[in-house]
Amino acid sequence: MLWESGIASEFSELNISEEKENIEGFTSGVMKRCTRRKTSTTVSSKRNEKLTETADNSERLDSYFLQHDDPTSGKTSNHTLSKLRVGDHSGLPDPVVLEQFRNSYKPKHLPALEKLRSKLGIRLFSNWTFYLNEGFNILLYGIGSKRQIMEDFRKQYLSKANCIVIPGYNSSANIRQILNCICHEFLHIADSCKNPTEQLQSICDLFKKDEAQNSPLFLLLNNIDGPGLRNGNAQAILARLAEVQHIHLIASLDHANMPILWSHNELARFSWIWEDCTNFQNYTEESSYANSQILQNILGGIGSGSDTTGSVGAMLASLRQVAASLTQNARDIFRMIVEYQLETPFQDSKGAINGIAMEDLYWRCRDAFLTSNETTLKAQLTEFRDHKLIKIKKGPDGTEFIFIPLDTDNLQKLMQNIDTTC
Repeated sequence: MLWESGIASEFSELNISEEKENIEGFTSGVMKRCTRRKTSTTVSSKRNEKLTETADNSERLDSYFLQHDDPTSGKTSNHTLSKLRVGDHSGLPDPVVLEQFRNSYKPKHLPALEKLRSKLGIRLFSNWTFYLNEGFNILLYGIGSKRQIMEDFRKQYLSKANCIVIPGYNSSANIRQILNCICHEFLHIADSCKNPTEQLQSICDLFKKDEAQNSPLFLLLNNIDGPGLRNGNAQAILARLAEVQHIHLIASLDHANMPILWSHNELARFSWIWEDCTNFQNYTEESSYANSQILQNILGGIGSGSDTTGSVGAMLASLRQVAASLTQNARDIFRMIVEYQLETPFQDSKGAINGIAMEDLYWRCRDAFLTSNETTLKAQLTEFRDHKLIKIKKGPDGTEFIFIPLDTDNLQKLMQNIDTTC
């Protein structure tokens, strides 16, 4: 009995422990399922909240852009710089007032700049003559315009020499014009040399002779990096000229990357002596040729109005800039154009502009011993045309007419001042 009762008590204890384990397992399973349901419910609720928030933000953005939408904002504007106006005038400074200001304005540092330029001349000019005689060529670099320094050297040391001053900063200056100038003005080579290669060969052959030692040619090239010379062909021809024994080249440089254009052979032909000519002078003359209509107008070009009217103040400003570098014949030719236009009505009955025919001007200049051929006449007119002092138009039959874009009243004012200007 005792044995049976012991077995029964052990069996009951085992059943109770198994039931407890089953109850605990069931309870933990239920708790895990509840936890999963809570977690999934929480995640889904947060996802719904984010979707709702995103939708609300999207609606707000759409409503903002719809509210501020301008149907014309997507169209390309047809406003151009030529339509720019300030008040009743063209939006540019009045040329007469600007010219008066430029003449009266004296910067405080001007004496210091002039003193610096004088010191540069004293220190460098004697060395330049030595370098040139030894077969080297001179390249000026540094901050500031080098044009006046080169002009000082020409006046002091080359006044009696064969010298050509080349405005390389002029966009119309190119290697063909340089070769033509040497051929026609100094060498008197026949017009049979039609291409630059023949011209270059003729120039080199002439200045390689021993006779050329008594009359060498000096080329003063302002801005060898000018827009019309900034190409491989022009630099190759200039290098050939600089290599000739009795041709001496003095050039200025402003573009920092210009030397990259020169090959080793061209550098050897140039034989440069690099001179630092930092002088902080304004680029007034160089800027007047800039490829910007506004800048040309401000610095003394013709206003942006019609061809029949203009500013005598701007005309005089341009005339003063170019008069110093022109020959007396070129100045007399310009005076002849002014006189003809004063004698002839500026406009005919139909409003068309009258001008002197190129052929008529040529014969007038030839009778006055101002030119010997039409090619030279056109070359002398180039400087005036670049500064907008004259305009050239073609008639129905192809005849070229030259006129000054000023009305009669302003033309008379120009004539009164032209003697002192030129």
